[in-house]
Parts: sequence; structure tokens; C-alpha cells
Amino acid sequence: PGLTPLAPEVLASQANLVLLAVPPDVYLLLAERLSSSMQPDAVLVCLTNGVPLDELGGRTECAIVKVIPTMAHLV
Repeated sequence: PGLTPLAPEVLASQANLVLLAVPPDVYLLLAERLSSSMQPDAVLVCLTNGVPLDELGGRTECAIVKVIPTMAHLV
């Protein structure tokens, strides 16, 4: 109740921390698509190991943090 769906560009424009949780084959395309909508001081959190950090950096001007969740963190 009370949820309003918004386009990814709208959400990215309002956030200072953007987490992309999408399959690796669409990751770069979505990062590039959102890049122009993101705030200058926004941080993009990369949650996949299938996308090289240098390729991602070439698609967006914002700061990038790469976090790879693993089961080992649960131990």
C-alpha cells in the first residue's frame, strides 16, 4: 500500500548511493543509462564480479565501490 513505481533514472537522480543488482550482461548498459541522471556526489555500488571495474568506470563519472557478497562472510 502506498508504493509508487518510478523509473530507474528518477530513483538515481534522488539517491546519493545507487546499488545496481542486475545480471552482468545488462550491468554496463544500465550504468551508462543512469550515469547522466545521477547526482555529482553519488556513489555507485557494484554488486557483481562479472563486470570489470575499469569498464564500469568508463561508463560513469561517479565514484564506484565494488562489493562482492559471498557465503564466506556468514561464517
